[in-house]
Amino acid sequence: DVPLCTLLLRPEHTDLFTATPTTATLTPNDDQRLWGTTSLQVTAATQIDVTLPAPADLSRARALLIAVQNPAAAPLVVRLTDSAVVPAHIDLTGATTTTLTTPTGTWQILRFALPQAGAFNWSAVTTLTYRTLSASATYTFGAALVEANLAKDLVVMGGDGSAAGAGRFPPRGGSPRAPRPGTTRP
Repeated sequence: DVPLCTLLLRPEHTDLFTATPTTATLTPNDDQRLWGTTSLQVTAATQIDVTLPAPADLSRARALLIAVQNPAAAPLVVRLTDSAVVPAHIDLTGATTTTLTTPTGTWQILRFALPQAGAFNWSAVTTLTYRTLSASATYTFGAALVEANLAKDLVVMGGDGSAAGAGRFPPRGGSPRAPRPGTTRP
């Protein structure tokens, strides 16, 4: 199965990012582009909190992909927070890493499995936090993507329900190959 990914977080929206400690610097980086977005350079931070513009529904997602240029040896921990009155947190660890080399640099693509378990409200994720950052390192963060779980998500195959019929959606009252009554094909 081919992964279907959607954009969860664009780094150019720097107003959504908060660094700890407050003396850390967050700088948009237009030279390091990946997945159609700019990146964010982070210096002297131990943690970055990102408040999503609207609660994200990750209930049908199987993985979270984070693009980072990470010089530190410590593995990145990503914390998700939900929208409950007393917010629940879940820490994602143990990412699988793929290296992606682009003309502007080498990226680590971290793939965190989403367990979809426990009391966490997966349909209303409000905050994404990058934890365990080294204050002595400079990181470059790219976009965050959500990989759909095809077993739980809608996949439209085509007009006749098969992959071969993809793109052949019949008009109301017609067949995929026949024109609608009163119309002609060019």
